[in-house]
Amino acid sequence: MVRPLTAAADLDGWAVVERLLKDLESLQDQAWLVIDDVHELRSAEVLRQLELLLMLAPPKLRCMLGAHGRTEAVTQARALGLLAPSPMRPDVSGHRDQQDLITRT
Repeated sequence: MVRPLTAAADLDGWAVVERLLKDLESLQDQAWLVIDDVHELRSAEVLRQLELLLMLAPPKLRCMLGAHGRTEAVTQARALGLLAPSPMRPDVSGHRDQQDLITRT
């Protein structure tokens, strides 16, 4: 389904997102994509690539973003209406060591 990809310093992130979306077009069963440590994403370009992936993901793909505290990526995705609170941790906002677990519905 998804073709392997080798990490490289000159990897084009836009091409990677486009290729991943193309590979996922034929997704017939529900699948999960988990992206942890979203708080480490600081590049505006990478955040835009993540936004594109979330906006154009096929309906059968569910995405979960894991981050410590509030991040720009999570804030942007919420503003776009792409996120819903995680059913796994509805009380997450009350924890001192907060982890924002969000699922795309």
